[in-house]
Amino acid sequence: GLTASAHLSIGVRGPAGPVARAVAAMPEAPFVTLTAGGYAVMAELRTKGIADLDRAIERVRCLPGVDVVDPLISTRHLKDPYLLAGEPAVTELDETDQLVLRELEADGRLPFAELAERVGLSAGAARARTLRLLDGGVAKVLALVRPELLGLGILCGFAVRVEGERDEVAARLAEREQVSFLSSCMGRADLVGTITVESLAAIRTAVEDMRAVKGVRAVESWVHLELVKERYEDPAAE
Repeated sequence: GLTASAHLSIGVRGPAGPVARAVAAMPEAPFVTLTAGGYAVMAELRTKGIADLDRAIERVRCLPGVDVVDPLISTRHLKDPYLLAGEPAVTELDETDQLVLRELEADGRLPFAELAERVGLSAGAARARTLRLLDGGVAKVLALVRPELLGLGILCGFAVRVEGERDEVAARLAEREQVSFLSSCMGRADLVGTITVESLAAIRTAVEDMRAVKGVRAVESWVHLELVKERYEDPAAE
C-alpha cells in the first residue's frame, strides 16, 4: 500500500544532526543520512498515496532548523535491493496475512512452528501462508548488509538530468554494478540513485563514467557521511 515516495534534499540553518534525527523519527522516513554536498541532509519518504506524501513533506519543511526542502517525487523504482520487481501475483491480503508479514518483518528467520504460534495457525498453515506471500511477490526475506563489511564503505547519491529517452538512459545506468538504487522522478532531475563503492577515487570514476553515458545531460552528486536511519517497514506498524 506504500504507493508514493520521494527523495528529499534538505538544507538547514545551524547544525544538521538535530534535523536529521527529527526526520528519522518520522515513520514515513525509512532512509536518512547526513551528507557532504549542496544539502546537509538527504531522506527518503514512502507513504500510502500522494496526499500523505504531501503532508509528510510539509511536516519536514516545518521542522526546526530546516531552511529548504527540495523534493524529487519518484514515478518508478527501477533498481532497489529491498523491492521486488514487477507486480505482485497476490493482490489481496487478509488480517492473517498482515499478521504473518508483521512477524516476518520483526524477524525474517522465524521457524514456521513459532510463527504459527504467534499468528494462531497450525505450522502447516503458517508455512503455506508464508510461501504464498513469498511466491506471490508480496514479500521477500533478505539480509540488510552493511556495505563497509563488504569493502564497500562509501555511499554516493546522484541526480541525473536526461536529454532524449529517459528509459534508455535509466537502463544503461541500472546495469552498472556500482549503482545500488535507481528511481525515475519528477523535479530538478529525471533520475535519482545511489552508488556503493570502496573509495573516493571509485566515486570519481563512477560519476565520470555516468557523465559519459549517452543521453546524460548533467550529474549532481553528494557523499553520504553518516547513515542516521535505514529501516524499511510499514509506517502503520509504528
